[in-house]
Amino acid sequence: MLTYFLPIENFGTLFVHSIKENNEIFSTTKNGKIPLIGADDIAKAAFDALYAEKSANTDYYVVGPELYTYDEASTFSALFTEVLGRKITHKHLTDEEELALYQSFGLSKEYAAMLNAGEGLVANGSEEAFVGTNKTITGTHTLRQFVEANKQIWLK
Repeated sequence: MLTYFLPIENFGTLFVHSIKENNEIFSTTKNGKIPLIGADDIAKAAFDALYAEKSANTDYYVVGPELYTYDEASTFSALFTEVLGRKITHKHLTDEEELALYQSFGLSKEYAAMLNAGEGLVANGSEEAFVGTNKTITGTHTLRQFVEANKQIWLK
């Protein structure tokens, strides 16, 4: 079984409005680090697992090649600022603010709570713990590559 974390491509959907209109990215992850993974890397790992001569009969975690936080040195906001040429900041949300925001997108209360709980786990280091283990498949696509190739999505 393959398990993956936050796909890079979510920045092309989930954060479009907040980056384009408000110059911000929001989360409740505090300084938790996230190994963003590209959809192509997930697909390759799945293909390799399905077409392997012998099944590994184990679980693997598919992670990206870099760890990011929302607002430390190697960050989403710094990368978007550099590529887009305008200041993009990280807005720390409370759990209540994030739940309300997700529900304003039309998500059910239960689904919003599940997403919020996931960000709470990130804040506590859950995703970072999977990087570099013998159960990890590391992708090659980076957030920078995605942002540079798709920057028109967030241009004003």
